[in-house]
Amino acid sequence: MKLVVAADKGGFALKEHLVPHLLDKGYVIADVGMKKADEPVWWHKGCLDAVRLLRAGKADLAILICGSGAGMALLANKHRGIFAVPCESTQTARMARQFLNANVLTMGGYVVSPELAEQIADTFLTTAFAEGETEERKEYLNGQLRDLYLLDEACWKE
Repeated sequence: MKLVVAADKGGFALKEHLVPHLLDKGYVIADVGMKKADEPVWWHKGCLDAVRLLRAGKADLAILICGSGAGMALLANKHRGIFAVPCESTQTARMARQFLNANVLTMGGYVVSPELAEQIADTFLTTAFAEGETEERKEYLNGQLRDLYLLDEACWKE
């Protein structure tokens, strides 16, 4: 699976911890955010670069890390086809994938410990949409997502 990751100054240390863990799991990583501790990258640049790769089909999922996780989620969600959820627990990560088919995980470098970040990422990346749900529930969940795409085009940002 191909992942795109991005972090700003607030998420850099957590990203640096998380990427080797993900590589050990066999994921292919494109890092489009801050790469050196002494060369800051603004949060919105890494976020937008990650969103572009995801929307272009060059990545399957994204992990974005800023200070709180909220800023990255807020900006990412302004783009069609992006469903970003800030997660501070494995339960939220599981539910974001299972019920919402989220394709972007955001976390806060000032909020989530490195060990918890590994658990959250593992849960997010291994949970499938509608996993364990009945056929009726799967149909309902798919309908809800389909309805999101039918909203007035004027509300979406490119």
